[in-house]
Amino acid sequence: MKLNCVDKALLAFEVNCTGQRIGYSGIFSLRGEPDPDRLRKAILSTARAHPKLMTTLCGGPLWHHRRKHEDFVGEVLEVQDLTAVQVHHDSAKAAVESPGEQRIREWINRPLDTRNVFPFRVLLLKKGPTDCTLVFTFHHSAIDGVRALRLIDDIISRYHNKPPDSSLLPEGVRSDGDELLQEARIERARTRHFYREMLTHLFYFVFINPLFHPARIFHDRTEPSGDVWFCSAKIGPAEFQRLKAKSNSVGGTVNDILMAVCYRSIDKWNRRHGKRTRKISLLIPVDIGTPDLNGVISNQISYISFSTCAKDRIDSTGLLRKVRAERVRKLRDRRGNTYSIVYFAAVLGLLPLAARKVLSKYVLFPLYADTVICTNPGIVRVGDCGEGPVEPGGFSVVEFQAVPFVFSVMGMNICVASFRGHLGIDISYTTSHFSKEKAEEFLALCMDELANYQVNPGQA
Repeated sequence: MKLNCVDKALLAFEVNCTGQRIGYSGIFSLRGEPDPDRLRKAILSTARAHPKLMTTLCGGPLWHHRRKHEDFVGEVLEVQDLTAVQVHHDSAKAAVESPGEQRIREWINRPLDTRNVFPFRVLLLKKGPTDCTLVFTFHHSAIDGVRALRLIDDIISRYHNKPPDSSLLPEGVRSDGDELLQEARIERARTRHFYREMLTHLFYFVFINPLFHPARIFHDRTEPSGDVWFCSAKIGPAEFQRLKAKSNSVGGTVNDILMAVCYRSIDKWNRRHGKRTRKISLLIPVDIGTPDLNGVISNQISYISFSTCAKDRIDSTGLLRKVRAERVRKLRDRRGNTYSIVYFAAVLGLLPLAARKVLSKYVLFPLYADTVICTNPGIVRVGDCGEGPVEPGGFSVVEFQAVPFVFSVMGMNICVASFRGHLGIDISYTTSHFSKEKAEEFLALCMDELANYQVNPGQA
């Protein structure tokens, strides 16, 4: 079974970069207790509807491909019961982490060996009679975050005997083709100056951008390795709506104001620590998957950089207008930008694995020109379980947190998503760069900027 071009690029990236994990997790807090056997059946039926999930990685020094299996390889669902055993843990850690947090940390930092197991796994952590946590972990060379959330919704819906229609592959879509390259060619045919915009963006991204590195987020720790961990905060529905209204008042979206908040928070954080900040660049994932590909599990995400200089961040309204204008320009008027990484990955995928390893070292150089990744998977909807009483063997999801991958040079990945009307901010970070206290301090700064962001619609 073939990998699409971005799958291959991400795989070459991880194979070549020691210590760089490209796995990510979604953590779901539950009310009620799932039945493990029933959950395994839901996972199996969902995976069989998406053949790429029933695969392991094969290949030698020249090429990689996926090998499809008819049944599970290894155990994709692991059940850990903290209520049935006495958990012994380090007394020093006990002051900062509960036994459940320690188990989740160990789980998300355990590498996924895609040669011997499927590119995803699930943890059911039982902490009390009606207090459980489901942790879904995925390998990014097989599936992106948006598709992963749809897959999780599929699994939970099947558990409750409500399999969604979207589980079925759309008629005429080949599950083993390079669907991303096909979509890029369709976009090329209907977009003026597509090649010019694509090549211009690639030239700038690869040859010009790396020469003008933006400011990094200040950190005072540099260790050779470290776990990925996270901290989270939320704003309620009323405050979320006020945030939307502020952005809408100048023709923007909630994504625009979230990016503006990131710029100003990084600027304030660096100045707080005596670091001069000029250019700040955010790497923003962009979903280029079309409705026709809803049933295809793969990477359908591209990336675009957004940059600001010091004078752009002085005035909050002006910054929001600039972010909005830049988003419109890149995503609507310059569509070639969005698909440039697809063509770049397609060319990279034509080369033997050994050559991709060498080139991926160079790719890191422009990639790391960005300050941080700012991810927004959008509205999270999982499991149509209702809000009423939970039946025996049933459960409902009451909270969601995301733990995206983190590049060590950036040290941090900011993820925002809405769930049940609340807006969650999840910051993943490497413990080699940030302590728990520093990460939470930066998150508090972001939340303060979010709550107090000033917008003047009448300002020219």
